[in-house]
Amino acid sequence: MAPSPIEESQMLPETIVKKIEEIGRCIMWMIFLASGESYRFPELLILKYGGNDRNIFIDSQSRRLDIITGYSKSRAFNLLLKQLDETTSAYVFHYIMVERVMLRLALTEEFAGMHRDIFEGMDEEDRIDVVTSTTDDYVRVPDNLREHSSNVLQSFLFVQPSRGTLVSYDFFSAIFRQFPVMVGQSADSRLNLRQLRQGIVALTRDCIDVSENSPNIMSAKELVAGHSVTVAFQNYGVDSTVGLGDQTLLMSALIVAVCHGWQDWLGVGEVESVIEEVPKLEPLVFQGCVDDLELAGRELYGRKFAFRDGQQFIMNEIYNSSRKLIPVQVLPGYGKTALFQLPLLAMKRRCQKKRIVFVLVPYITLMGDMFQRLNKGGLNVQYATNVSRMNENDITADVYVTCFESARDDHFMELFSNWPYRFRNVHLGYLVVDEFHNVGYQDYRKEVTQGFRHLDVSNFAKVVMLSGTIGKGRFGLHLKAIGITAEPTEQVEDSDKVRIFDAVKEIPLRKVVKTVIAVDSLGVAEEKTIWLVKRFMELVPNEKIIIVCSRITSVEKLGWLIYAGHTPVFVHGSMSSKEKISRFAEFSENPEKRLLIGTKLISEGIDIANLGCIVMCNFVPSLTGLIQTARRLRRGGNCFIFWSSCDDDKDDFPRYLPDVVINSQLAAYYGCSGSTEDHPMPVYEGRCDKLLSSGPTSTPVVAEEELSMGDDSLFAYCESLGGEGGVSTDSDSFT
Repeated sequence: MAPSPIEESQMLPETIVKKIEEIGRCIMWMIFLASGESYRFPELLILKYGGNDRNIFIDSQSRRLDIITGYSKSRAFNLLLKQLDETTSAYVFHYIMVERVMLRLALTEEFAGMHRDIFEGMDEEDRIDVVTSTTDDYVRVPDNLREHSSNVLQSFLFVQPSRGTLVSYDFFSAIFRQFPVMVGQSADSRLNLRQLRQGIVALTRDCIDVSENSPNIMSAKELVAGHSVTVAFQNYGVDSTVGLGDQTLLMSALIVAVCHGWQDWLGVGEVESVIEEVPKLEPLVFQGCVDDLELAGRELYGRKFAFRDGQQFIMNEIYNSSRKLIPVQVLPGYGKTALFQLPLLAMKRRCQKKRIVFVLVPYITLMGDMFQRLNKGGLNVQYATNVSRMNENDITADVYVTCFESARDDHFMELFSNWPYRFRNVHLGYLVVDEFHNVGYQDYRKEVTQGFRHLDVSNFAKVVMLSGTIGKGRFGLHLKAIGITAEPTEQVEDSDKVRIFDAVKEIPLRKVVKTVIAVDSLGVAEEKTIWLVKRFMELVPNEKIIIVCSRITSVEKLGWLIYAGHTPVFVHGSMSSKEKISRFAEFSENPEKRLLIGTKLISEGIDIANLGCIVMCNFVPSLTGLIQTARRLRRGGNCFIFWSSCDDDKDDFPRYLPDVVINSQLAAYYGCSGSTEDHPMPVYEGRCDKLLSSGPTSTPVVAEEELSMGDDSLFAYCESLGGEGGVSTDSDSFT
């Protein structure tokens, strides 16, 4: 490494160690500057030329050194391959084969000076990055310090034996503060390490031309910089979703090409002129017949199966048409799930090649319900987890269910974009977005659903968007929210417009007795809810009831005050996803659990057998929320709304106006003509009269600040009201 040997010199071992440490620091900087979009300091520390988890290799063709590590800052630890230029490769190879041997001889075999914590002195954040991105073999410390020191010296590339650790940041950055000498020595005149790295990233993005900067190359540039798909798109305007996955052979070749482009720009390498193309999975062309759908219906529902009005037409569009986008509006209870379930069953029977479906639902709590609905008729249904590690052998399901949160997950974006390059025998069938009215048009969910705009759906055969509550002429608003600017139409015409399939011909909820009662405050709404629910429990012993509250504080409060031998099930947004799913399952599957209390997340998409009544406590929903909630009463029932001026619902949908006839508002919302009269079963009308025949006393409800789970004063208060923790049933006016 020295320009010329020093003759007749006798250097002390300590001096040799110091000199080799300085040489290692120079090598460290050479790798930092020549590796493409530069590594962070913690990543340089974990470079190993020997031992377990070695990450430095020799390319068999170019004879350059390859480095395979993960970008630790992202916490994803996907492995990336970078290739050094010929000059840097030669210096690193010489350092390993010559200087490191000299270092071992200078230290002797008795050296035991490496600390047990070889990452000593590192910033806490960087320490977390390094330790969490390595295996136990990196940090395993033998009881014998001599053995430990020997293991470190024979594996880690950058060590500082004089300190007993890996190279410290201060030692590494000392050169940075001295060179280049033509730059002023003040801190203001020099870039720090992070700024230097970001400058290299920017130069690579904007100044390095590789294969005319194709979309795949641009994607590789962002990936090698450690930028996620979302960061690349939002912060730097690079649509890296059109690139290829980081687990493909082609992506590795693209990253190496980016490294070579940077090295050529520095004048130390050459750009590879040709990047070998990797064949991708061709789209699956499939054609069935209408009879396939009827056979699938009989298989799923029995020989008496018959299509509902308009159902077969929509299913055939999904099954056989060449349309890419299929937005559908059907009322809850119409058989919305069957619209894509039967085509999938038919396709599975007729098509020999495997094609899978991804179903997205708005809330985690709805995943279990969708799972149960689809897991019939020979379909294999699974939850979509660990998609970053999904490979050909992992795909055993016909349907994967996940929630809208996944739409903004980088791993899902990359999976959908890169599907034809990662898989050879499995095709993407449908992407089904259920409860599509939740996508992109509610303020409080925009952060969750904004990822839909970045999803690459080009590899799916169809994108099916389902909703029962979008309303007349409003589909275009939701389509624009996910980046679809084509004009929607409900007419049959030869154009590039998106055809909307609207099967809503009459207003919903006509079998439900809807009762709206104005109250003065939240406390009064809670008081009347308590009375009504207790009356329902007494009068209707075999049916279930749901309470939808505007506030989380009301959820548990009402549960404890209503309790009278019927332990309620609580569900609200503060619970973990696992807990929400388990509680929904408990309520829907256990006949002994008759009361579900929660915030409005319990109102969409759930099917509950024997549900007879829904109560909205101080909760005036949008028209969409009203339809979604009350339509849970599939066979009809009673829906009570206690409302006051404090309305907590914040979505952007047209408001339900309590002082206007409900059916008139529904008719205008759906654009339906004809009669707006209700046709409920007499039993529900009679039940409404009985439930409202008497009311609660004026005993105040416990103040919110006094309520807490496990509070003895709460149980004492409940006992003072009479019964098993319930309110008094003395007669009083209910209005």
